[in-house]
Amino acid sequence: MDSEGLTLSIEYLANAGIVLSTEQKAALQTSLVMLQNSQKFYKVQLWGKIVGIKESYFIACGIGKSNELLDRKFLYSLDCMKWCLLPILPESRTEMCRKLTGRFIGDPTYEYEYIDTKVVGDGEEAGGRNKQR
Repeated sequence: MDSEGLTLSIEYLANAGIVLSTEQKAALQTSLVMLQNSQKFYKVQLWGKIVGIKESYFIACGIGKSNELLDRKFLYSLDCMKWCLLPILPESRTEMCRKLTGRFIGDPTYEYEYIDTKVVGDGEEAGGRNKQR
């Protein structure tokens, strides 16, 4: 959903049960325009809201002028005002993230745990707990 038509698009989402507070709507309308201007994006799209146990994340995509497919940056916000760049994960970290289970906490500093299982010998599982940020 482009930042330009955000007001109308958010109203359509209410039919699907996705409702934002008045403060969130106002903050998003302002901050996405500011984000577009400060980062020199061609356009900014709000991708959605990830609901967590403690907090929720808002995800946006900033698109550059040169190539809409390759010139993209993904950002997140906890308060609809301050936007932070999502890091690009190396393939090894992507594999670790696929092993995570459970509910999304919504805290950037929370360290998730995953169990790394391997088949050993005749099919017995040997696992160890690891922490993943």
